[in-house]
Amino acid sequence: MIPFSPGHLVEMLGEHILAYFEFGGSLLTAKLDPEVDCWVNDTIELTFNSDKMHLFEPETGRVIPPAN
Repeated sequence: MIPFSPGHLVEMLGEHILAYFEFGGSLLTAKLDPEVDCWVNDTIELTFNSDKMHLFEPETGRVIPPAN
């Protein structure tokens, strides 16, 4: 688990929440369950499911394929 502080934006979309934050110098987006109590500048703990991650090349925007 990592501490997470969505300092940029939190979008409540009904069926899920999108939280935008920086981690390791990269801008990330987390798709969260609607039950998560998450606001801008809150700190929560996240775990990542690598099977559901989508990674992109910062220079080109191209998808980085999963390493199976």
